[in-house]
Amino acid sequence: MATSMCRLVVVAVWFADSLTRSTGKNTYTREGWDVQSYPHDIPSDAEDIIIIKTSISVVDYVEEFPQLARYQLSINKVSEFPNLGNVSSTITDLMVTSTWISALPVDWMTTMTKLRHIDISHNRLTSIPDLTVVFPALSSLSAYANAITRVDRTTAVKMYLKENQLTEVPDLSNVKDGFLKLDMKNNKMAAIPDRALPPMPGCYYLDFGQNGLTVFPNLDNVTGLTYLSLSSNQLVSVPNLPRMLHLADFSLSDNNLDQFPNLSNVSRSLTHLEIHDNDISTFPDRLVVVLANLESLTIGRRSGDPIHLPGFCSMDIPGTLTVTVHKSDLVCDRNALFAKWRQRTGKLVLKSSDNASPPCHSPPHLSGRRFEEITIEDMLLQEPAFSYILDDGNPSNKPVETVSKGLADRGEGWDVQSYPHDIPSDAEDIIIIKTSISVVDYVEEFPQLARYQLSINKVSEFPNLDNVSSTITDLMVTSTWISALPVDWMTTMTKLRHIDISHNRLTSIPDLTVVFPALSSLSAYANAITRVDRTTAVKMYLKENQLTEVPDLSNVKDGFLKLDMKNNKMAAIPDRALPPMPECYYLDFGQNGLTAFPNLDNVTGLTYLSLSSNQLVSVPNLPRMLHLADFSLSDNNLDQFPNLSNVSRSLTHLEIHDNDISTFPDRLVVVLANLESLTIGRRSGDPIHLPGFCSMDIPGTLTVTVHKSDLVCDRNALFAKWRQRTGKLVLKSSDNASPPCHSPPHLSGRRFEEITIEDMLLQEP
Repeated sequence: MATSMCRLVVVAVWFADSLTRSTGKNTYTREGWDVQSYPHDIPSDAEDIIIIKTSISVVDYVEEFPQLARYQLSINKVSEFPNLGNVSSTITDLMVTSTWISALPVDWMTTMTKLRHIDISHNRLTSIPDLTVVFPALSSLSAYANAITRVDRTTAVKMYLKENQLTEVPDLSNVKDGFLKLDMKNNKMAAIPDRALPPMPGCYYLDFGQNGLTVFPNLDNVTGLTYLSLSSNQLVSVPNLPRMLHLADFSLSDNNLDQFPNLSNVSRSLTHLEIHDNDISTFPDRLVVVLANLESLTIGRRSGDPIHLPGFCSMDIPGTLTVTVHKSDLVCDRNALFAKWRQRTGKLVLKSSDNASPPCHSPPHLSGRRFEEITIEDMLLQEPAFSYILDDGNPSNKPVETVSKGLADRGEGWDVQSYPHDIPSDAEDIIIIKTSISVVDYVEEFPQLARYQLSINKVSEFPNLDNVSSTITDLMVTSTWISALPVDWMTTMTKLRHIDISHNRLTSIPDLTVVFPALSSLSAYANAITRVDRTTAVKMYLKENQLTEVPDLSNVKDGFLKLDMKNNKMAAIPDRALPPMPECYYLDFGQNGLTAFPNLDNVTGLTYLSLSSNQLVSVPNLPRMLHLADFSLSDNNLDQFPNLSNVSRSLTHLEIHDNDISTFPDRLVVVLANLESLTIGRRSGDPIHLPGFCSMDIPGTLTVTVHKSDLVCDRNALFAKWRQRTGKLVLKSSDNASPPCHSPPHLSGRRFEEITIEDMLLQEP
């Protein structure tokens, strides 16, 4: 078992109502507010001194502690920085927060050559001097919630400076190449000059929210961003963004925008977009096509006036999109009709900001009714658009006959046993779901037909779409008995962008480079496919098939984006299978029986990688991947925690449960400093040690989920309890309960949530 380097030797915090003294070696605790003078009886071998919520007003000096690495003084009435000159050469983590301190003593601080992380938040500082000389090894600087008006140079690659009085970006010239993260939310910047952001290819996080910006900043030098917030400013327009392959989270909420911005240069990566509290009333028809990977979207007008939903007519929504509407009621028009259909198929969650269903504003017969309560039949009582929808959703058990300018809805699904030939000729969308149709011999001419869906039907041959093949852009034929594609007439489908042929009986997919030259996405999961030939599709969803190798990607390698091959039959992935694909951001090879880790040198732009549920016994050193945020290695045969240093700067979600890893690196939360969620737990169910939480550089909240295993409530668990108290850690079991302790004996069987720090100090942890 690895021994933790986090040795907590003195804690003076807000414990119980009475004084507690521990019999543990070199460890004692004191009641917080009763402590009025600095304790000078701390054991000399202390590695960590943490003093919180006391009445101490003066710290004149700190004795020599040759092993002291971490020092914290928080929520105290001191007005001068503690004199750490005697221990300055060993300290790596320093936290002096929530005090009355107004200046840094740079004289003796120049000897703090090992300091990596400093947190001086919630004080009364007005400036931060040049730290390049003072702290040459500094990695992160946290100084939010002061009254700072100036920050000079620093070596820190992460800066948390929100809630200050800054009017300009700090000088980043000294750290520009390796700079990672800048949080300047809630300051006083009216503009950001171009020179303020030098070339920073590794920078992944910028927050300039709540600053009063009137002009959009130039982002040409930070194209590696994964997170960007410009919320709560005074922006009236958004220029064309530079090409950003990895931007996933983008907030433009609470500005003065009246037009939806052009996001085509970030469309491939964007998953979360906030654009509410502007005055945007309508959205592009093909929004969910352009932003095809969007998972959440928040909309709503600042004025509270009604809003039109985006168009949901594309069939290329592989996952579920959550749309949250702030303040506004809905215009329940054609787009709302498609939203209702998407909602029925499980591809859309539509809610208000209070998690209720948003109300309709218009048309009059729907005004005031919640969207959730309205049926497609209700919406068809007034002309919403040019569509033909036939499904079994009519709850009345009676046919609905409504025809209006190209839209028709014909009754109960399973009662329909023959293909309807009375569809209006100007239909743009034909959607036929859950009928008893077994044959579709031909489809008439529809000069405007763009989208065709035939799903959950008993047809065994592909519908003959020859008459409409030249106009169709989206084709979905799913959950049928079809076993082959008719490539003869399909060669005329020159405009087809998205095809979904999932849940059928297909065994192979022919060369589609000639058949569908414009194809962008191919969804063919849950068939019995053993071979996929070439295709132009840059996104392929092929999970739940019988594939033994990766499809030929040579035709699309440069622009390839997404490959989902979960639950197939691949024992290995040869190096040649993944050609150079710099834009590829998503790979899922889970549930394949892989015994060797694939070579990822050609896909270093990934943001998501899953290798879960395989037979991997080790993980080699990964290539340098600046944007990998989600990584799953769960359910393999690993017994050692992998070296993740090359993805440490970007990783936010890591799943490594259901292996046989029992211990974790001491400095895990330092190396993976941006981790937001971690799942651990041994496949055998044997007890597990928690990672070390002794670093003070955890700016956000880390959620640790424990699967199957009980905890060894040792020294790492003690630090976890402290982190939990400060709001920096959520620790839970997979059932959302608090995990139980396995050992030491006096804690065995007790839930971690119920145990106090005093309980843990009763035995040497």
